[in-house]
Amino acid sequence: MTKGARSGIVAGRVAERTWTLRLRALFLKHEWLRGYTLLSPTLLVMICLLALPIFTLVVYSFWTQTYVHIDETFTLSNYERFFEKWLYGKLLLRSIRMSATVTLITILMAYPVAYFLAFRVTKNKMLWLIMINLPFWTSYLLRVLAWKIMLGNNGVINSSLLEVGFIQEPLEYLLYSRFAVILTLAHGWAAFAILPIYVSLEKIDRSLLEAAADLGENPFRTFLRVTLPLSMPGVIAAAVIEFIPTVGDYITPVMVGGPRGIMIGQIIANQFTVANNWPFGAALTIIMMMTITIIVCTFIWLSRWGTVKGRAVETTLTPKELTATEGRSFDWLFIYIILYLLFLYIPSLMLPIFSFNDSIQMVLPLKEFTVKWYVALANQPALLAALGNSFKVAIPVAIVTTTLATIAAKAMTRYRLPGRGLAIGFILLPMVMPGIIMAVGLLVLSLAVGMPLSLWTIGVSHVVFTVPFSMLVVMARLEGFDKSLEESALDLGENGWMTFWRVTFPLILPGVGASLLLTFTASFDEFLFAFFLGGNQATLPVYMWTQVRFPQTLPSVLALGALIFMVSGVLIGTAEWLRRMGDKRGDKLRKASYREQRG
Repeated sequence: MTKGARSGIVAGRVAERTWTLRLRALFLKHEWLRGYTLLSPTLLVMICLLALPIFTLVVYSFWTQTYVHIDETFTLSNYERFFEKWLYGKLLLRSIRMSATVTLITILMAYPVAYFLAFRVTKNKMLWLIMINLPFWTSYLLRVLAWKIMLGNNGVINSSLLEVGFIQEPLEYLLYSRFAVILTLAHGWAAFAILPIYVSLEKIDRSLLEAAADLGENPFRTFLRVTLPLSMPGVIAAAVIEFIPTVGDYITPVMVGGPRGIMIGQIIANQFTVANNWPFGAALTIIMMMTITIIVCTFIWLSRWGTVKGRAVETTLTPKELTATEGRSFDWLFIYIILYLLFLYIPSLMLPIFSFNDSIQMVLPLKEFTVKWYVALANQPALLAALGNSFKVAIPVAIVTTTLATIAAKAMTRYRLPGRGLAIGFILLPMVMPGIIMAVGLLVLSLAVGMPLSLWTIGVSHVVFTVPFSMLVVMARLEGFDKSLEESALDLGENGWMTFWRVTFPLILPGVGASLLLTFTASFDEFLFAFFLGGNQATLPVYMWTQVRFPQTLPSVLALGALIFMVSGVLIGTAEWLRRMGDKRGDKLRKASYREQRG
């Protein structure tokens, strides 16, 4: 090798090392760069699986469907068809009205529950939250099925009223009507309204309520002038969370709506299945999404008076030391909580009750006790295949989702990131986006890239669906322990990776375990994405969807649903146990660290 060649190699290595040192110095200098590098995998996944499908829908909406293929010539004909045939516009307005009604009813029902949790419950609040949320970890499909059983002409409600003589003939408007859709949606999305209102009420300074009482306000006027304005951010958040997903709901109007309860989500789904007109379905999806966005933004803008008034209340009232703000006992509120819990649990309890009934008719009174429907489950090859498919999807989804959520949560909680709120909002967007939009968007994207529908496409969709829930769980765990423990490890010479592996990860392990269990349960029970993206490979919820239409197979579905409900309860209980164990371990470590510092 010549001297010149050796000099070139050395110069190249020096330049490479120089760039490496410069890059390392850049990372050490800019905290936001380290944070966004850690956050980049999760953001990339969300961009590819959330933003890209929406962009693909926009492109498809300007194409047209011929008999055998899609014409990619740019056109506005799909949008012109929507406005020319106002039938679609009427269905969209009907869906908006029904969703607004569901939102109003749900918030009115949820506010007293949130108030009770925030002001009346002093111990075991997490136990109350689990008790309220447990029915919602049952498959949404099964909960809608339970309402169908209760509301039918020969269902539980009508048969009971006929039995006691309150009515002479069945109330036909209970099922296959707008009433049935609104009632079922209000039940199905109740928990999503309770949590944001509860968080907002929990943050209210109790001394402000004492100050209002000292100024002569009675409890009712204190609520109207202090508590309600200060809780408006939670009410607004609950309204947005309720309204957006229910506008495009698909399962509920199909199962309990009938011709009188059709919503826009059904029409969109039919364009991608029965009518096979994907471009027009894409246009309907984009119109619905834009309409929802305009309504929500307008609502938030008009609701700003609530938050402004709340801030004015905080500055007007002079806080004082709290003594016994909520010392009175409001029996009516506790009675309401009991009735609300019955409303939540009774539909889910219909599943095990009728699964032991020796009849294919879901009516009262019950026939003889039997377990034959449970025994029959083991002799159904299609059921076992669907069960295996659900496990094949749910286990990898739980692992991948929790990994992405953990690194994202670490980036969000351990680094000062410009645009942190926007990044969190983008990652959490699937929590409030109508499922039908995400499902058809991923369906169109799969077709565009030539990816066949299979368990893989279901798994990919479940990752984007479960990442928000997983990230919230892990973030709560990361924010719940003393950061000085990590700082002590760094001071002792550990690098960032070893500090995470030896200190941070063991402390957040209960949160990671809870995330694995919750995401597994959510993926295992999910129906809509599996229905649109599974192709010929059915998961367990899709299998149940095909069986609930036949009276002969309905009892076996109820038995299967009862088993799923019990397993979901065990998993949720295990997740809570892991969380408590993590809290106890974190307390021990904090006390040990404090003793060392004092020593």
